Amino acid sequence: MISKIVHSLLGSKRGSTLVNRLQNSLAWNISATESRIADCISPERRVIKGPFDGINYGDLKASGSVLLPKLLGSYEEELHPYVERFLVNSYTFIVNIGCGEGYYAVGCARRQPSASVFVFDADPAALGRCRFLAAQHQLVDRFHFADIYTEFSKNSLPAIGPFLLIMDCEGAERELLQPRCLPSMDFDAIVELHEETDRERRAHNLGQRFRDTHEITIVLAAERNPDVHPELKGLRPGEQQRALDEFRPFPMRWLVLSRRP
Repeated sequence: MISKIVHSLLGSKRGSTLVNRLQNSLAWNISATESRIADCISPERRVIKGPFDGINYGDLKASGSVLLPKLLGSYEEELHPYVERFLVNSYTFIVNIGCGEGYYAVGCARRQPSASVFVFDADPAALGRCRFLAAQHQLVDRFHFADIYTEFSKNSLPAIGPFLLIMDCEGAERELLQPRCLPSMDFDAIVELHEETDRERRAHNLGQRFRDTHEITIVLAAERNPDVHPELKGLRPGEQQRALDEFRPFPMRWLVLSRRP
């Protein structure tokens, strides 16, 4: 009986209105919870630690990822040692393929004040947010914005100078991370891998494309520990987890390529 009533409601105008109200209520509660947690972590919506400490998000939302770990400085913390090691170098330009709202692009640009920044994304809204974040930090004059699929090629990048490549493009790394697509082998890279099975990992094995020119490191995702983040002590356990959760669909791996001496 209850099942018939539910199906009847969902198929009616009244039921559709009810579903919309429930969805809006759920979205509001999620947003309110995130806002409350963000107020505890960083009321000014600034990244409080990590390699990109000081990025000011203001009212900007994340694109294709989550904001709270970025504000906390725990976002992709497995990569922090490699980011720090690379940013000690001096790069002519930075390439961020799959830039989202600009966390990596703006963060690297702030740490590399002489580098030009080339950002690519398939989502126009993400590019707009990245442009906004770059402008908010007085960096936009150094940025070049383009669509990942129609405008990315080695001809769209400078032909000389060492560069840093950050890539997170939802599986497109299999096509884009190839020597023929890059202007030179004078680069370091951090690439998020989108391979759900061991078979896919063996089949793609992207790092082997660069075995003659780069040192290859695979970085595995690790569990988050709220105890190492004193900023979370005022939150309930569920809220602490929410602040740290990056909502990965499967165990994540990254490919790190370091130029050989």
